[in-house]
Amino acid sequence: MKKICRIGCVGLLSDLPLYVAHARGLFVEQGIEVALSTELGWASVEARLSSGKLSAANVPALMPLALAAGLGKSALPLHAIAPTSYQGQAIVLSTRAHALLSNAARPATPVRIGVESPYAFSTYFLQSWIKRSHPTWADRITTMPIAVSQAIDLLKDGHIHGLCCAEPVCRVATTEGVAITLTRSSELFPGHLESLLACTENFLSTDEAAVRRIAAAIETARQYCARPENQPEALRIFLEQKSAIITSSSAVPGALGGDLELSRLIRFEAASPAAPAAGLGAVEPLIAATLALPGVRVSESDLRQAAGKIFAPLRTKPPVTA
Repeated sequence: MKKICRIGCVGLLSDLPLYVAHARGLFVEQGIEVALSTELGWASVEARLSSGKLSAANVPALMPLALAAGLGKSALPLHAIAPTSYQGQAIVLSTRAHALLSNAARPATPVRIGVESPYAFSTYFLQSWIKRSHPTWADRITTMPIAVSQAIDLLKDGHIHGLCCAEPVCRVATTEGVAITLTRSSELFPGHLESLLACTENFLSTDEAAVRRIAAAIETARQYCARPENQPEALRIFLEQKSAIITSSSAVPGALGGDLELSRLIRFEAASPAAPAAGLGAVEPLIAATLALPGVRVSESDLRQAAGKIFAPLRTKPPVTA
């Protein structure tokens, strides 16, 4: 019986290449049987990768480096095998929180901003934006790691006052009328790598051929998603998944429907044609972002050494057909 490769995700727009590859039979064309497993958040993804229940997952681009830097619950070695999306983050605040932060007087309690995880790009993005655009807000804000599937409910209930996370969560929050958009990661870090497909070291070492075939299917799907004429179909496939993020709000179909220009929220084409095949152009910013995160327990030289191993699979072109 053919082995089933289980690939994890959390149901974000960055997962479109996975959903498209599965729905359009691209894994089957590569001779691989894949089951997609939608998790509630990144902690669950990390735990299931660590336990071997997942062979690979679509993860924040910082996650493999952040785990190598000691920021996760495990020292799980991951290997980047395919880029999946670029840009795709936003910062939103409730109107009340924005008014409190804009007031000269310090809020009685810090404004709580929900972020995806300690190892998502959102933490670095938020820190950088505050430092550049609103330095006086630095001691008025505290961050709170959240499961992205619960973000909208947490914002509605007042447990958090804003979000810095991946789409479509922020888009849904503004469509619901519970938040306003302050900025997007494309404005501060144009072309940044948002997410990538990563596999466990065990999967890479025991079945490298399968890893390369999965990477080929994902690359074909990513290129499909990058073409504007295909994006309505890609969004239709996305909405059919019924992930916790999609079912968390009745506003999701409206937020992603109509005349939405998907490239305003996220992109699937690399800034440089060489970047997807070689994994180049994205690694240096990821190293810098990881080193800037609180709690890093490795030196820059050690992190660079880890990056060489993490991104090595991206430097070899995968097969295109079965």
